Amino acid sequence: MRKHLLIVGITFIYFSCKKENTDAFKITNEIHKHEISTTNNLDNVKTFVVDDFPVSKEVIRKEPTVLENNNLIAFDQVWFKSKNSSQILIYNLYTDFHKINILLFDVGNINDSILSYIHFNRKNGDLAPLEEKKKFLYSFIEKATELDVSFFESNKKVKLGISKEFAQSIYKEPDIQDKKDDFEILKWEYYGDEYLKEYTEEITLNNNKIIAKNSFGHRIEMIFKENKLIAMNLFNDIP
Repeated sequence: MRKHLLIVGITFIYFSCKKENTDAFKITNEIHKHEISTTNNLDNVKTFVVDDFPVSKEVIRKEPTVLENNNLIAFDQVWFKSKNSSQILIYNLYTDFHKINILLFDVGNINDSILSYIHFNRKNGDLAPLEEKKKFLYSFIEKATELDVSFFESNKKVKLGISKEFAQSIYKEPDIQDKKDDFEILKWEYYGDEYLKEYTEEITLNNNKIIAKNSFGHRIEMIFKENKLIAMNLFNDIP
């Protein structure tokens, strides 16, 4: 990565994601605090491995991490598309290629919620507003590296088109459910075991709530249309 671009990109992603993550922990704590007892013993806490896609770090390292057109720039991002360009997989990267955010979406069902997960900057460093994202999104899709469709199914067998019932068989009941127009959004919030090792004394845990393993915090958001997954956003916090 070019040094000056890396610094700007990291600064943007770090502060925007840190704010989102703080809000996520507040939401989780509010949802579960009434049914929890405090513990500082993590030995008996149930954990799970956060999801990912079968794209190796070696493959990601070979890709350009700054994409741009004449108007906008995508910092510290690696874009992949399926062979028919109907699916897009975006990795937002942090230090040492940590996958801070992974977004999968259906090109044929793009909506404002999906666009809110995608971050572009103007050439002057300002964040691109929604209308500019809509205008220039496809120019970035054209620049994405093509991968076989098998890479667009996650390690937990999540792929576009699955039902809400399948998603809940993996993650159980969502913490938050929302509807916008004809789309339904499900959200799951998880503390990470690495975060709890440092802050257990300050946090109360639901005895039935599993913890993200080797994580500082994890959030899953899925968007469904007619009970079919059209987008999934995975957020993995940094220390």
